[in-house]
Amino acid sequence: MSAAWGGLHRLLHVATRRGVARDVDDELQFHVESRVGDLVARGHDPVDARAVAEREFGDLDESRRELIDADQRRYERVERGTTWEAWWHDVRFSARSLRRTPGVAAAVVVLLGLGIGANAATFSLADDLFVRPPAGVSAPDGLTRLYVHSDHTKGRYGAIQPTFVFPAYVAMARALGSQAAFAAYTEADSEAVGIRRATETLRVVYATSSYFPVLGALPALGRTFTGDEDSMGAGVPVAVIGDALWHARYGGDSAVLGQQIDVALARYTIIGVAAPGFIGPDLDRTDIWLPMAMRPGAPGIGDTPWYRDWGGASWVRVIGRLHRGTTAASLAAAATPVLRLGERDNVMYGPDTTATVLAGPWQESLGPSVTTPVERAITTRLVGVTLMVLVIACANVVNLLLLRGVRRRREIAIRLSLGISRARLVRQLLIESTMLAVIGGVASLGAAVWGASLLRATILPSVHWGAHPMRWQVIVASLGAAVVTGVVAGMAPALHAGRTDLTASLKSGTSEGGSPRSPLRAGLIVVQAALCMVLLAGAGLFVRSLRAVQSIDLGYDASRVAYGWVYFRNPTNRTVEFSNPARSQELTQGLASVALRLRSEPGVESIALASSPPMNGYAMTSPRFGDGAPAPKLNGLDAGLIAAEPSFFATTGATLVRGRLFTAAEQADSDQVVVVNETMARTYWPHSDALGQCFFVSARDRTCTTVIGIARDARLKNIIESPRVEMFTPIRRGAGMLSRPAFIIVRAAPGRASQVTDRLRRALVQQFPGAEPPYVTSMARAAEPELRPWRVGAELFALFGGLALVVAIFGVYSTLAYTVGHRLQEIGIRVALGARRGQIARLVLAHGMRPLVVGVACGLIITVLLGRFVASMLYETSATNPLVLGGAAVVLLLAGLLGSLAPAWRATRVDPAVSLRAE
Repeated sequence: MSAAWGGLHRLLHVATRRGVARDVDDELQFHVESRVGDLVARGHDPVDARAVAEREFGDLDESRRELIDADQRRYERVERGTTWEAWWHDVRFSARSLRRTPGVAAAVVVLLGLGIGANAATFSLADDLFVRPPAGVSAPDGLTRLYVHSDHTKGRYGAIQPTFVFPAYVAMARALGSQAAFAAYTEADSEAVGIRRATETLRVVYATSSYFPVLGALPALGRTFTGDEDSMGAGVPVAVIGDALWHARYGGDSAVLGQQIDVALARYTIIGVAAPGFIGPDLDRTDIWLPMAMRPGAPGIGDTPWYRDWGGASWVRVIGRLHRGTTAASLAAAATPVLRLGERDNVMYGPDTTATVLAGPWQESLGPSVTTPVERAITTRLVGVTLMVLVIACANVVNLLLLRGVRRRREIAIRLSLGISRARLVRQLLIESTMLAVIGGVASLGAAVWGASLLRATILPSVHWGAHPMRWQVIVASLGAAVVTGVVAGMAPALHAGRTDLTASLKSGTSEGGSPRSPLRAGLIVVQAALCMVLLAGAGLFVRSLRAVQSIDLGYDASRVAYGWVYFRNPTNRTVEFSNPARSQELTQGLASVALRLRSEPGVESIALASSPPMNGYAMTSPRFGDGAPAPKLNGLDAGLIAAEPSFFATTGATLVRGRLFTAAEQADSDQVVVVNETMARTYWPHSDALGQCFFVSARDRTCTTVIGIARDARLKNIIESPRVEMFTPIRRGAGMLSRPAFIIVRAAPGRASQVTDRLRRALVQQFPGAEPPYVTSMARAAEPELRPWRVGAELFALFGGLALVVAIFGVYSTLAYTVGHRLQEIGIRVALGARRGQIARLVLAHGMRPLVVGVACGLIITVLLGRFVASMLYETSATNPLVLGGAAVVLLLAGLLGSLAPAWRATRVDPAVSLRAE
């Protein structure tokens, strides 16, 4: 293309230069001949006179070249000035033309702003999740993130986790160092950090000394910690801080090196500042990096420290940088036997021999998982939804510009007859559409910033976003998309106007020429209606799924139940103590005091203490029958156990089916009684009555426990789960960890849940002033994250579906309004010939609804074809549910009918006498 333009430019340049040369030659010849004539008149010989004249003029060839160059430069200046003046004139003319139709201009700007803004917001989120490499990380394509897949069921169930125990990381790093370089780090967590005598909450990550080298992240100032500083058991308290923290708290002063900060009762010396924008491989913001060796940790099994304890908690994330010739799959295959061997040799009780190492991209959102992550599923489908909105908006913009061009047919015909070229006319119309698009693109930036922030908070509410949602790349892409959209949207109206028939348009007088029945405009309405149908159907499917999930019987009165607990930090190493036997009596007595105080509070109906709250944790145990045989596992899972006070059932709303509940006396006397759920009764004693049966609750029990009641099944952990075995035992205030009271559960009166939750929080703070801030929530709020996929899907599809519906109605109305305005004379003649108003109304409505009906039919076909892409996100709802599809079609048709009523009413009010006189 560039070569073609260059050749055209040279051709024009040569042609122009030849014309200038002819003019210069004529000018020089005129002056020479004039001088020769003058000398001859004075008596010189003609030959001598010409020789004298040429000698006086000097080197004619050099003069010729200088004059040609000067004239060429002047010609080009004039030509450029004329071109720019013509363009500037077209821009001013286009602006005046747009001011004459502010309604159409405003509609186009709003439509493009919403359409492009929605897409910019969605692509900004998708860029963060799936594409954008971490700032400050070198060659991210060489990185891989490791996961562990386990089918181990001893207190767990099949899952894919992005975390490992620290000894497993050490084993893999030592055994596979020739294949990849490894680094481990913790998820960013909030810590109280003391900086210059002020304490604030910042995001802290503990990382191995290989963390920065593996990521290829160079510090902006100072250095990162070394292997000696990260030596387990002998770590050095040094810290690397983030660039944002450096500028916010130290003003970007290089003297920050050597200063000290306090984290978790330890004082750290700042040795480096991370590169600008660097937060690590995760989306979460990080303010401070500390050596992994300095991470406070509770002791492991016996005297084994946490960094050697294979039986400890999995909390480190592992990143590897592949060496040349190593693939992610081969690294995972080599790491699996290392992990299994470590489990077998180091875990005394229940080693996980099913563990399999998986490797995935550095983006956690693209990593392997048992079920599709919510953010991935929603974002990928949201991209398609917003693209549909943009297509609908563009189709409506094209329709508006077409109608505007048709209304200007007489004006365009007059301008053509006065001598304007068709090429310049098309250029002016394209300038108008491009101006509208640029204004719409600027407006879309505001919509995109708001939309991106909304999507971040909706889809990933737990992420502490650091970067602004609208980066310069997104802004440039949005403005570029706006310009392209404007040119594309304005191309059809411009070309349509350029083919104007002068004779027909000028003969039309004050009438607006052109056919009211345009296949292009009708086709655009069909496209809008079809895509709108898809969005409305999607909204209906997600709403139906959300209602199906909300209608699940949890077995508890979730709307009226709140619960809370407290935990302490170890004063020595500042680790969180979720279960410290030394504080057991303090916690038990404190919770009992809070319960006693709250029972007299207004709005509180019932209170119970329990080892676990409903649907938010439980103990796992392996029961045995009275003869010592192990009880069966349902779906490979052990039994769930909750120890509670007798008031637990009245407080939570759990229901007893048969038998009785344990009493306060049985709790005080430590009687071995238990209430089992219906699933446990069916599974353990399928051919006999469970009541009165005796079994051992755990493998270590020596006393048989008697079943005294059968409770209705309730959810143990999730809203959507397979049947689970569960039992309830009396709480033992002096017993082991599984039977101690750790939670307080409160039942509120109808409509008082929020007030009771606040009272519970204040009571716990007052009772335990030295503990961490208590965690208090309602069951309804705790269940909300599981409802979020359907709620977000319903909200987003409904939002964009409603927007598309409004745009489609506007398109139907504008097209039909123009058609009626164009056919006023025809309608007047029909009325004069005896047509009734009802017939006129039906004629107009049929004209408006016909493309809408075709669009709905096409939309139904598209919805059925695309249904498989959302089927996995629906619950007990078919992607081709006839009620949902039919309801969406009815809504769209009724909306189109609403948009057609005003033009139809106008048509019925036509006065035939006025119309015929105008004709």
